Amino acid sequence: MANWVEEQMALLEPPADWVPARKTQPPSRRWIGIAAGILACAIVAVPAQKLWQRFTTTRVEAVRVKTDSNWHEVIHSENLPGSATAPEPARDLDEAARRLGFRPRLPRAGIFASAPSLMTMGQFGLRITINVAALRRQVPSDVTVPPEWEGASVQIRQHGASMAGYGGDYMVIESAALDITHSESVRLPELIRAVLRASGNSDATATAIAKRAATDPALLLGIDEEDETEIREVDLKWGKGTLLHDLEGGKVVRAALWWRANGHIFAISGPLNDSLMIAAANSIE
Repeated sequence: MANWVEEQMALLEPPADWVPARKTQPPSRRWIGIAAGILACAIVAVPAQKLWQRFTTTRVEAVRVKTDSNWHEVIHSENLPGSATAPEPARDLDEAARRLGFRPRLPRAGIFASAPSLMTMGQFGLRITINVAALRRQVPSDVTVPPEWEGASVQIRQHGASMAGYGGDYMVIESAALDITHSESVRLPELIRAVLRASGNSDATATAIAKRAATDPALLLGIDEEDETEIREVDLKWGKGTLLHDLEGGKVVRAALWWRANGHIFAISGPLNDSLMIAAANSIE
């Protein structure tokens, strides 16, 4: 699981051969935390003879978690065959569109000081299984973990993403919705609540998130409770966005903005400039 989390967070980093316009801090991997672990446990599938449901999700929600838990004991993950391993440069939007099956949408020309350098990431798939005994050791005593969750698994597929780098400072990502397959026999709100309680959330917080996810599932961005990270919502023309400030010694060193639009997930990462990032998000058509 840790490897997959780092691979996904690495998409917010400029490629190694880019030369920054000025010295900047790299985006913090702490912003993802155990996001994939929470999502994987929250959307679960049981053995293949059961009925399966499939849905997609594009909503992003930040939640504070403790990452000192033994999550490697709770969750086992493996990449699905044919998963992409690294992004590839694209000459232009047409080439990116041919690879992805959708034409990437970028901020209006002139928002950023430089022209974009394009890359694409192919389809990626992940299969995750859950260890009930390990999960029971992680949850508080008032949380029930049913035995039928033992060996439960989920398949998560991301159908490609575009990346546009601007001068080595800002990165804009557009990701196709996550395709999730799970079983009808598992009560989704109960599972989400258990995993969030295991990650250190209060019952009130875990229950509220679980209820929202029952009708509108989200990619949960796990923020380590010990990190200096500010989380707030901002208003975009697309609706609400999630803005994160990564701090070191009380000073913001990096920012990221996440939102959903037209069935896709978007993110912008870069130096602290909230107004520029919001303007860039609102300029995308």
